Amino acid sequence: MTDEKRYSDEELYSRCLRWRFLDDRYDSICVDCNGSGIKIYSSTSTYFYGVGGCAMTHDVCDKCWGSGDESNPFRNIKKLLVQKKEN
Repeated sequence: MTDEKRYSDEELYSRCLRWRFLDDRYDSICVDCNGSGIKIYSSTSTYFYGVGGCAMTHDVCDKCWGSGDESNPFRNIKKLLVQKKEN
């Protein structure tokens, strides 16, 4: 038998956030992806409405853009692509 440490759901979630350098006491954790930076899109399309296939598709969160923190999102890839097309 192994000596596995068991964590509660809350402890495991906090440890996962800390692994991403997020702290739910100070950061505005994204409610769409729960801080993971990744979302499952049920329409099977990607965040830029591309064809994703015939199954659920995971891609970057379109609210925090992968940072996991609503108040400090990464660059909006969709907006950058539109700007690039305009130039």
